[in-house]
Amino acid sequence: MIEIADFIARCKAIDIQVTMLPPVFYTRNMTTTWTEKLYDYFQETVAPELFRLTESEVYDSVYHANHEGQKRVTNQLIQQLLEREELVE
Repeated sequence: MIEIADFIARCKAIDIQVTMLPPVFYTRNMTTTWTEKLYDYFQETVAPELFRLTESEVYDSVYHANHEGQKRVTNQLIQQLLEREELVE
């Protein structure tokens, strides 16, 4: 986590905003302990469940989204960034 914290600090020093996002993948039972610890450490608020693929959104592996999955995840990302932008303005 130190490397990530250093990276975020360097970005903030030159006015670059960093948004940490959870990984996109499919699973029936999602354990979020590691992600929750990471998010607590960096005080992030994006829910990991927003980017979890459903079974119908999987292409050929748990990490590869089909067109519907890509579209939904991309729209979720856009929405998160727009909401973040509204908070900054």
